[in-house]
Amino acid sequence: MASRFRARLRRLLAIAVVALGPFVAGEIALRLAGYPPGDPYLAGFAGEKIFVRHGGFWQVPAEERRTWRAQPFAVERPAGALRIFSVGDSVTWGFGGPRGTPLVSYSEDLQALLRERAPGRPHRVINCGARTFGSERVASVVHQVASLSPDAVLVYVGTSDLLEAKLHRSYERRLRDVPTWIRNARLLAWMTQVFRHLLPKPASSVAARDPGLVARFVPQADILDRASQRRALVERFRANLLRMVDDCEARHVPLVLATVPSNLRFPPFATSFPNAHARAAGEDLIRRTGRLVASGRATQALALLTPAVQAEPQAAGLHYRRAQALDLLGQTAQARLEYLAARDTDAFPIRASSAFNDAIRSIANAHPGVYLADVAAAFDQAVPDHIPDGRLFLDNCHPRAQAHRLVARVFYHALRQALGPTRVP
Repeated sequence: MASRFRARLRRLLAIAVVALGPFVAGEIALRLAGYPPGDPYLAGFAGEKIFVRHGGFWQVPAEERRTWRAQPFAVERPAGALRIFSVGDSVTWGFGGPRGTPLVSYSEDLQALLRERAPGRPHRVINCGARTFGSERVASVVHQVASLSPDAVLVYVGTSDLLEAKLHRSYERRLRDVPTWIRNARLLAWMTQVFRHLLPKPASSVAARDPGLVARFVPQADILDRASQRRALVERFRANLLRMVDDCEARHVPLVLATVPSNLRFPPFATSFPNAHARAAGEDLIRRTGRLVASGRATQALALLTPAVQAEPQAAGLHYRRAQALDLLGQTAQARLEYLAARDTDAFPIRASSAFNDAIRSIANAHPGVYLADVAAAFDQAVPDHIPDGRLFLDNCHPRAQAHRLVARVFYHALRQALGPTRVP
C-alpha cells in the first residue's frame, strides 16, 4: 500500500515538473536577464522614482526603463547649459516609430534647436514622457523633476485623462485581487508584452469604425453618457494642473504649459444618446448620411442632419457627419466648427477638448510663473483650411515627425519668454 502511494506521488511530482518546469525556467531566465516585473502602462500610480543617483549622474532605474526614455544626465550641470524637463504622455514619449519604437519627439527636436542657436553649450531637454499618462501621473512627475534643479519644466498633457482613470481602477483592482508573487512574476510581465505586440497596431485599431461611427473596442461602461461626467473630467484635469503650478512655484521653476492639438477630421470614438430609442434612430441616421456623403450628396445629408443636431446637441457622431457634409461643399469654416463640436462631445474623449485647452490657457494667464506654449493655435495655422488632420497627425492625437518639429519651435519661443533672450537666443 505504502509503495503504491509513493509511486503515485512520484508520478504526480513528475507531472508537476514537466508542467511547471518551462514556466519556472522562463521565470529564472528572465530574472537573470534583468527583465522587470509589472505592466509599464500601470507605472506611476505608486509614485515610483523616475531617477536614482548613480555616481555623478541621475539615471532611470533598470526596472523602470520600459516606461521612461530619459538618458542619464549629470548631477552637476555644466556651466552655461540649460536643464529642461519635458513631461507628458505618449506624444512626449514619441509614439509612432517603426515596430513599436518611439519617434524622435519634440523633446529631442527642441534640444537640437537650443544647441543650434547656442553652439558649444550642452543644453539638455530630458524626455519624461510616458505612454498612457494623464494629468494625475504627470503632476507626480512634475513634483519629482522640479526638485532636480531644472531651468524650466515643459508640460504637454490632455489626451489620456480618461484612459488614465480607467487604468487607475485596473491598478487598484490588481493591488486588491492579485497576490504579490504573481504581480512580481517576470514571466507574466513578458507574456503581457508579447500579447500586446500580437494585437493590431494602435493606429489602425483606433481608426476602425463601423458605418454608425461606433468604435467596437470601446466598452459601454467607459462611455461618458452625461455632460456632467465630461465636466468632472475637466475639473480633475484643472486640479492636477494646479498641483503642477504649486510644485513649480514653490521651487521658483518656470512652468510652460502647452495647449494640445488633435486631428479634427478623425471620427469620434463614441456617441451618447439619452435612451435606447434615440440611439437606434441616431446611429441609423449616421449610417444613412454617411452613405450620402460618400456618394457626394452632401446637400441631402445636411437637410437631414441640421434638425437632428439641434435635437441632439451632445451627439458627437451627428456633428461629425454634418462636418463632413459641410467639408464636401467647401464650407470649411463651418465644417471646422462642427469638427470641433464632434471632438468636444465625444463620449469616449481621448483627444484634448476645447475645455481642456481653455483650462490650460486660463491657468497660464493667471499665474506669473507659468507660460503658455499655444501648440493648438500653431497647428491650426499650419494648414490652409485651419483643420488639423492627417497632414499633421498619425492618428487621433499623435503628431507626425514634421509636426513634432513644430511643437519644438512653439516651446522654444515660450522658453525665450520664460528665461529671456540672453539664455535662449
